[in-house]
Amino acid sequence: MTSLATSDNEAHMTTTTITNKDVTLTEEIYQKLENGIGIFEKHLATKDVNADGNPWKLERNTGNIIVRYSTSNANNCRIFHVQFRVKIPKSFDLNIFISNLMDMPKRVSWDKSIKSAKTHSTYDLAMEKDVKLNKETGSHVTYELSEYTTASAAGGLVSPRWFLDARKFLTTKDGTASCFTVDASASGLVEPQSGHVVAKNYNGGASRIRRIKTLEDGFEIWQSDSVAHCNIGGWLPTSIVNRETGGAMAGTYESMLLKLVESKGNTIVPTKSYYDNI
Repeated sequence: MTSLATSDNEAHMTTTTITNKDVTLTEEIYQKLENGIGIFEKHLATKDVNADGNPWKLERNTGNIIVRYSTSNANNCRIFHVQFRVKIPKSFDLNIFISNLMDMPKRVSWDKSIKSAKTHSTYDLAMEKDVKLNKETGSHVTYELSEYTTASAAGGLVSPRWFLDARKFLTTKDGTASCFTVDASASGLVEPQSGHVVAKNYNGGASRIRRIKTLEDGFEIWQSDSVAHCNIGGWLPTSIVNRETGGAMAGTYESMLLKLVESKGNTIVPTKSYYDNI
């Protein structure tokens, strides 16, 4: 794994090393993250079409979770949008959802598809504009470099995958929490693990949780939106991957909701119960 020294224009960064390697994000990665935020916002701008103008189609509705998919103009990998709503007490900080979903070392404990995970470095208010944003609006920004692998499947016929993601976490004053993700596998910051197929997340992938309504009984309704556009690489036909991914994502998010229920006693509200009247 590569350890890069901090450049002059990055000297204002505050870095906390989570593993034994100190890895500095590149300016190219920061720019990719900013571009990805814009794509994510366009994906969510309407329930009808994605950022490329292609229609969102219903993949499945589990009652708790809605999964939609659309096509990309850049490649054959489908784009997926997962949405759910939960009813929680006002006192509960639902930002824990982002932590459990996007902190890969934590996710290993409940997501059986993730085999291993490392967070190489985190950056607290790494950019000058983020410091300014914090002072002006109270929003807090951090960055991280996250490496994780998936387990092999189908009795070893499907090889394990290796991901290297750069992430931007944003928490605003109203409690909205977001995590934006871009692929960093080609950056050279960390070498791929041997025996693994290199996979990558395209720009526009992110997860966001936000409050959408306060109820009179002391509870709140929060909505989660997650967009994933991934190329897992390898020999599997894209058509098979596209067909199977929606169900896999539904299962992952159902597991996430179950974890929240078991740990905090939340009331999970079926999405359809609140979809039309808010």
